[in-house]
Order: sequence, then structure tokens, then C-alpha cells
Amino acid sequence: PTRGSSSVAALRDVSAAYAEVVAERLAALLDAEPSCVEPPAVERLGPGQFVFERHPGLGRSHSAIVYLTSVDAACEDGVTDFKHTTFQFRPDLAGAALVWRNIDPQGRIDDRLKQTEMPLAGMTRYLLTCHVARPVDA
Repeated sequence: PTRGSSSVAALRDVSAAYAEVVAERLAALLDAEPSCVEPPAVERLGPGQFVFERHPGLGRSHSAIVYLTSVDAACEDGVTDFKHTTFQFRPDLAGAALVWRNIDPQGRIDDRLKQTEMPLAGMTRYLLTCHVARPVDA
């Protein structure tokens, strides 16, 4: 990421087969061309680390996060926050997923969907992130 303090590694460097399965399933879920699904990445947020108001841009129609680490439901921190929409998501179950559309119905960037990963003290979190590129003819 360009902002914040997380680190990212390509999932295919860890398991090419698993990266392919994730991409295929996301394409099927969104009825997207498999060639439009970008390679999944594993993002690590150490204790206190965060990502601030990230938007993947006009070239990506959808984004997805699979939470590889659960956050206790009683915890007030460690949420995915879309503060311009007043929507927050707390992954209290490892394996939970969040998928959203980055562009509005007119094909413009939806600036409300700037994603922030809030810091969480005392815990390292792992996310699987993946984006779907807009088809060339869109």
C-alpha cells in the first residue's frame, strides 16, 4: 500500500495453486472474466499498524478482503472502516469476507469507498486482498 504501515506479499509466492483458486472463486462470485481478477495478495498489519483511506482507483471495479485473523467481537479496534459511508466491518470470524464495488453506476470512482484498516494494539492481523480490473470495454 502507498499509505499506512502494512506489508504486502503476493499470494502466488506462497501458494500459486491457492492464489489461482481464490481468483477463480472471486470471478465466479462477481460474474467477472477470470482474466480481470488481479493476483491476490496477503497483507500483514502488525500491532498498531494501519492503512489509511485507500482506494484502488478507477481501473478496478471491485475489491475483496478475506480476513485470515479474527478480531474479538468485544474489541472496539481493528475494524475495516469506510468512514465516508459510516460503514465499519469487524471480522470476528477468521475466513469472513467483504466484497465491494469501487465505482458508481455511471462508471466513476466512488470516493466514499476509501478503505481504512484501523490499528489494533497487541495483535498481528493478516488479510487476503484481491481486486477485479474493469473490462477493457467498460
